[in-house]
Amino acid sequence: MAVINRAALAEHLWPGIIHFFGMEYKDYTPQWSMIFDTRSSSKAYEEYVMESAFGLAPVKEAGAPAMYDDAADAWKGRVEMVAYALGFVITREAVNDDQYFDLVPRYTRALKRSMMITKEVRAAAFLDGAFSDSRTGDGQPIISAAHPLKNGDQFSNIAGANADLNETSLEAAVIQIADFTDERGLRINVQPRKLVVPNGLQFTAERLMKTTGGRVGTGDNDVAAMHTMGVIPEGYCLNNYLSDPDAWYLKNDVPEGMTYWDREGLDIEQGDGLDNQVLKVLAYERYSFSCMDPRSMYGSPGQPI
Repeated sequence: MAVINRAALAEHLWPGIIHFFGMEYKDYTPQWSMIFDTRSSSKAYEEYVMESAFGLAPVKEAGAPAMYDDAADAWKGRVEMVAYALGFVITREAVNDDQYFDLVPRYTRALKRSMMITKEVRAAAFLDGAFSDSRTGDGQPIISAAHPLKNGDQFSNIAGANADLNETSLEAAVIQIADFTDERGLRINVQPRKLVVPNGLQFTAERLMKTTGGRVGTGDNDVAAMHTMGVIPEGYCLNNYLSDPDAWYLKNDVPEGMTYWDREGLDIEQGDGLDNQVLKVLAYERYSFSCMDPRSMYGSPGQPI
C-alpha cells in the first residue's frame, strides 16, 4: 500500500513556494452521458431478453382454418455491475507539517477527478470495442454484419467496406438503418438520432451536419440533403476519450439500447488508522455499461490509416 509521507512532500514543509500546480486542470463536461441512457440498478447483475413477436398474416381462404403463430424469447443478455475504487493514504506528520493547509482537500478533489475520468474511459472503451469485444445477448459484437434473427436471417448495423465518414457513407448509413427489421423480419421505423465521433473527425462532422449552401466539399449547388431533411436531429457529439481516430457511430432512436447502469453513486469516505497514525481517503463507485438492442447503434471502424 502506497503511503504519502513527508519525504514525498518535501516542498510542502517550508513556506515560500509561490504555487503548486499539475493536479487540477480544466476537464471536459461529461461526455459518456451523450451516448448512454441512464438506468438505476439494485442488483448484482441485470438480465434482459429480446422477444420475438409474430410474422406476416397469411391469406385465409373462405371456410379454411386460421393460422396461429408463435411468440417466444429470442435471446437473453446479462450485464454485471462493476465496482471501481481508488484512494490515498497520508501520514499524520505530512498533514500536520504541511505549511499550506490544503493537502487533503486538494488530493480529495484530484481523487474525484480520477473517478470521473475513469467513467469516461470505461464508456469510451465500451464503444471502442463495439466492433469486436463489447457484445449483446445475441453473441455478436454490438456492431456486426451478422446479427442473427429469430426467423433465421441476419441483419447488419455496420458500414460496408469499413467506410470512412463522408457524405456518401453517412447517407448510406441512414438508408441501411431504415431497412432494419424485428426478429421476424418485419420492418421497423428506426432513425438515427446522433452522430458520435472521436477528436479526429470533429471537423468532418461539423461540415456534414451544418453545411447548408450546397453539397459538402463540392462546387455543386445540389441541396445539402443531410441538413434540409433533418435525418440526424441531434447533430453530432464529440467524444475525446475514443481511441480510434477514424471510427464513427450513429445512435438510433431504438429504446433499450446503449445503457449506463447506476448501481452505487460516487462515495468518498475519510477515516483514520489509529495504529499507524495515517489518514485514509477512499472513493468508491459501482456501475456498468451495456447495449441491449444492437439496432440502437450503427457504426464503421473506418479505413486503417
